[in-house]
Amino acid sequence: MDICHKLKKIPALFVLFLFATGFGNGKLSKAQSNEIPRWAITGLLQANLPQIPHFRDVYFPNTNGALGFYAAYRIEPKFDIKIGLKANVVAYSRNATDNAEIFTQRIREYYIDLPINLYYYPSRTERTWGIYAGLTPSLLLNKYVNQKEHNPKFNNLPSDPSQVGRFDLGVNMGASLKLSPRWFISGNFTYSLTSKQNEAYNAGRFSQFSIGLGYQINSPNPKESEKELSIKEPVIPFGRKSTVLFVRLKTESKKINYYRNSGLNEVADDLQEKVNTENETTRQAFIQAFTFCSVYFFYDTSSAAILELKYNQNLLNEDGEFVQQSFGDSIDILIAEFASPYSDAFGSESGFGLVVYDGNFNQMKAPFPYFISTFYGLVSRKEVVARFDRKLRDYGKYGQ
Repeated sequence: MDICHKLKKIPALFVLFLFATGFGNGKLSKAQSNEIPRWAITGLLQANLPQIPHFRDVYFPNTNGALGFYAAYRIEPKFDIKIGLKANVVAYSRNATDNAEIFTQRIREYYIDLPINLYYYPSRTERTWGIYAGLTPSLLLNKYVNQKEHNPKFNNLPSDPSQVGRFDLGVNMGASLKLSPRWFISGNFTYSLTSKQNEAYNAGRFSQFSIGLGYQINSPNPKESEKELSIKEPVIPFGRKSTVLFVRLKTESKKINYYRNSGLNEVADDLQEKVNTENETTRQAFIQAFTFCSVYFFYDTSSAAILELKYNQNLLNEDGEFVQQSFGDSIDILIAEFASPYSDAFGSESGFGLVVYDGNFNQMKAPFPYFISTFYGLVSRKEVVARFDRKLRDYGKYGQ
């Protein structure tokens, strides 16, 4: 088997991936990536611990390492595809027999791996941690055995098929966590599809656990983490006495009108009832749990009027009555609604909870408590509003 010929193909595939995703294309502009980097080049140093489920009385795992380089391409706001080129060492030892004498046989295998993984970032507003899964093709470059075994029981067995040039395939899954804009840790398990550990000798690669420390080589995306952004964002000062909060309520008027025009009155009635219930839940949440400042409500159909400072007959008080109200320049206006916030990390909307904007409907930024999650509905709206109230008070102290 021509090992050199196979090795030449692996770097070629890696380079082809970089060019296909734009890394090698100097014309990859900010417009194409929407000013969010679409690729990341990382290095990862790992410690490996082979999993040996059979012959635990004679096999003993040894920790060894791996060094790899990876190129990740952002295909969707929450998804990356990552391909790597990794030098990997798998080592183990076993009790063997040499003419009735027992000795420790030490085996070390050297591989070139080509891991291909799909990453998913579950966080609602950040890409600081993710989970991944994929395939790991590998090629055995060299196998070292300190001493061959001479056991009469094995005389009728064929020679060890684990020779140089053997191809192996594994399925892996794992998780990664960012420690800083460049540094991260990663852990994964690779299950070997070619291991034959129930034979007299292992005819394939062992499954293994790996944990490692990684470093992003190219410039990281400064918008990956809202927490990192908050370090650079100035504190927006405002005082409790000069603040008023407008809460936007939904109407779903377009959907309801569409259903009625289509003759689906029952569907329209059900949706209207659902909207009314949701709005009442939101109103009661603020009436009961928010005490930081005065609160008014308005329907989303009045958003344009609110933006133009036309508050009369568009704002409702806590009793649901339209009010005649005006606000001077000394009043800081905040707008809140239950919706999905825009995430700089994802370049799109993500998650659901209480989102806060300024008076011009610009979403606030950290360290301001601009988003309080409902955590997939596990936290009630009243509790979300109460948390926002507490965080807003803490932020007011921080800004003084």
